[in-house]
Amino acid sequence: MLSLGYLQVALETKDSLLIGKYIKEAEEALRIFGENNRLYVIHNARGKLFELNRDYLSAIMEYQKEVRYLPVDVTVLCRIGRCYRKMGDYSKAKRFLEKTLDILPMHAPAHLELTRIFVQTGDYEKARQHMEIVNSVWKNADPEFAPAREAQQFFTRYLQPAI
Repeated sequence: MLSLGYLQVALETKDSLLIGKYIKEAEEALRIFGENNRLYVIHNARGKLFELNRDYLSAIMEYQKEVRYLPVDVTVLCRIGRCYRKMGDYSKAKRFLEKTLDILPMHAPAHLELTRIFVQTGDYEKARQHMEIVNSVWKNADPEFAPAREAQQFFTRYLQPAI
């Protein structure tokens, strides 16, 4: 199962060529060892690969396959919402992000995605409400924690001047 480790490294480094290579190897290894119940790892990796290549519809399809294995995994639901947002389908994006928050109300990445949607649609009041939650969840995050840094940069660029 070494290929799963290599796949994880490729995903972390966002190396699409290596991701593609290790998806095939990891899927084969899972099937050989009868680990079909862990194929969600492959759907996750394919979804991330499609997302890296800006093929958001294909990413959504892979993430939806992953949801069949992990129906209440908020990270998967949030990824689907993010892809819909990137496609400009804010209605579907909100639906998945709100479903995420039904399961885990303080999930900062879902609140950040909703903040982005509300900024893009001009509803700065709702954007600020969601951003306040993001800031409260990540207020003590390490400076190296990229999602918190990204959220702060987004806040500074789009919301701080509007306050």
